[in-house]
Amino acid sequence: MCKGMPIGLSRRDFPETSVLRRHPPPKAKVLAEAVELCEKIGFPITATTSKLLSQGLRRFEGKNEVQSAINQVLSMMMMRPMQLAQYFCTGAVKSQSDYYHYALATPFYTHFTSPIRRYPDVMVHRLLSAACGYTPPPTLADVKEIAKICGHCNDKKTAAKTVSEASADTFFGLFVKHVGTLEEKGVRCRGASMPHLNVSRFQIWSG
Repeated sequence: MCKGMPIGLSRRDFPETSVLRRHPPPKAKVLAEAVELCEKIGFPITATTSKLLSQGLRRFEGKNEVQSAINQVLSMMMMRPMQLAQYFCTGAVKSQSDYYHYALATPFYTHFTSPIRRYPDVMVHRLLSAACGYTPPPTLADVKEIAKICGHCNDKKTAAKTVSEASADTFFGLFVKHVGTLEEKGVRCRGASMPHLNVSRFQIWSG
């Protein structure tokens, strides 16, 4: 079943209490600075839409070590302006233009394929089951309550991401402490006000 079908059924029968996922566009000022920096260091990228940004990054893909490092640096630079995707209740967001998912370039999007590990997927499954006539409508039908649950899921997802990154940093620090000084190839970008440094082998990015 394609994702468009459950979204359509859910929004048809539950226009105010559907659970979708949106992705706000990147921060304009930070994106403009990243595009300017890419141009300055010799890797021009058009980022007026997510599709053009993706195509621009693919232009610098390659199989050798140098091309891989360049693509990784450019990708990390373009990640800085990006905002986090969010679950939301349709009744809590009045304008459908705010439903848009920037990264996927689609006006409507939701998660529903992993109910064993994501609670929003469970909520979508319940709405979909009711829309198909298999079960009664969910008893939880209050926009404020669903919006609160979506906010909680967003908070937990952000916290998990933060902890994962902190854990990776901690264990890398312990690894270096254990093995001693390391010498690795890296890419340093000096075109910015603050130099960026990337060490591809260990997925290290600073700046």
